[in-house]
Amino acid sequence: MALGGGAISIGLSTDWTTCSPRSNSFPGGYLSDRIGAKRALLVFNLIAMAGFLIVIVVPAWQAVIVGSVLFISCRSISLPATMGLIAGVLPAGKRTMGGEHAFRW
Repeated sequence: MALGGGAISIGLSTDWTTCSPRSNSFPGGYLSDRIGAKRALLVFNLIAMAGFLIVIVVPAWQAVIVGSVLFISCRSISLPATMGLIAGVLPAGKRTMGGEHAFRW
């Protein structure tokens, strides 16, 4: 609101924050499988930095919407790459908290 945006712009930003994790995990996993988890994380972080740069440099509510789409979506897109890196480091029996010993009687 400080930059001149109204209820619609705030609603769009909030809606994207809610819907982004549901819609961006699949493309993130696909890209992570195609180019590798480390490269994918580099790409996603560069996109997020571009979003923050847009918000910092352009003082308009439209820029905040565009920038927030970039840095909010990168959080959900990068999740499959992060999980892929963790799965690659940990042995198969240590990837979950409970594992086979969770329900030992």
